[in-house]
Amino acid sequence: AVPVSALFRTNGEWTVFVVENDRALRRSVDIGRRNAVAAQVLSGLDAEEIVVLHPGDRVRDGVKIVDRATLID
Repeated sequence: AVPVSALFRTNGEWTVFVVENDRALRRSVDIGRRNAVAAQVLSGLDAEEIVVLHPGDRVRDGVKIVDRATLID
């Protein structure tokens, strides 16, 4: 499952950004059940992959991703 805040639509498909080598990569996913908080991922992601939450307009394929949790002292 992924938080619904990670999901967005691209050409009619559900999509997420995964983080690989500190870069954002767009990935199509198949979604099953969902509610206001989480969505079941049927295919397209492995359990250990990290997804970008609330990807804004500046997040695109290949953009360097900084984990905001590491910026907090």
